[in-house]
Amino acid sequence: MTTVDAFQTAVGDTREYAGALGVSGWLKFAALILFVSLGPSIASRVGRFAALASVSGEPSDVVSAPALLVIAAAGLLAIQYINAVADLVIIESLCANRLQVGEYARHNLRRGAELFGFRLVLLVGAALIVTVSIVASGATTPEELRTVGPTAGTLIAAGVIVAAVMYLVVGTLTTSFVVPIMQRTDTGPIAGWQRFGASTTGNRLAVAGYVVLSWVIGGIATSFKFLISSFFTAILGGFAVLTLSAVAETTALQVTVGGVFLLGYLLFVYVVTVVINAPIKSYLWYAALELLGLCNADLDFLGVASDSDSSDSRAHSVAEVTSHTDDDHNESNEDEK
Repeated sequence: MTTVDAFQTAVGDTREYAGALGVSGWLKFAALILFVSLGPSIASRVGRFAALASVSGEPSDVVSAPALLVIAAAGLLAIQYINAVADLVIIESLCANRLQVGEYARHNLRRGAELFGFRLVLLVGAALIVTVSIVASGATTPEELRTVGPTAGTLIAAGVIVAAVMYLVVGTLTTSFVVPIMQRTDTGPIAGWQRFGASTTGNRLAVAGYVVLSWVIGGIATSFKFLISSFFTAILGGFAVLTLSAVAETTALQVTVGGVFLLGYLLFVYVVTVVINAPIKSYLWYAALELLGLCNADLDFLGVASDSDSSDSRAHSVAEVTSHTDDDHNESNEDEK
């Protein structure tokens, strides 16, 4: 019942957090969640466009295709690093019941770099598994991949499945449990994983239950958002097509109308984040924090195991965050001197 208890208690934690932030704080929190969600998607699309341009060999009027590919890769890496820092910022905010983005970001620049490096290695590892399965199948060219037999195809499919499962499981555990341990104990991802593994030795089933439940909840939320987005996009797209057709002969009006509809869509995405994404993200992270506290008192970042009431427990957590923050600030000042 440990996992169920964690998810049940996380409802109250999320409600308390939203109340502490207030409307303006919650809107700022939602903007942070939106960036974390959209950043990698946008960067990957730019990267695919640059890769296609590089393969086609058709340079842009402004920059060559190889240069575009380099810029896109650098942008993708930069966004992934910012996202790693943002994850640590969110954890600090959830534990402190307040959100100071600039202040928290400065505290987590180094840890963000370590987390970014770990996730990059994880991605490379997954890619290597797929590559090994392809090489083992004997298909080394695109033409051979298109004509592989059943045995080779099964081998490649197995490699893809193993890589995907490994990436998803390790990624989920890292984001949900290791990132809070890194942020709260000032350790790197390897030390965080070691601490997590040692602290949950007798609770592996509860952790597995969290992974499954988090995927189910995330899948339901994603499906719901997809339905809403499809309905809204169809309506907005229909109006956009009709309006643009009406002003087809006026370029300035076309640009203006297109910009208005684009802003409308972005506003819709932000509203969805405020109402759905932000509550789900905070809820799942609170469930992970609750589970950590139930598994090991040393990782009780929310006062889960405390005999005091919830307000006293959270007050203790805020004091701990403040002390942790002050220590980081003092260390950075000493380094500067």
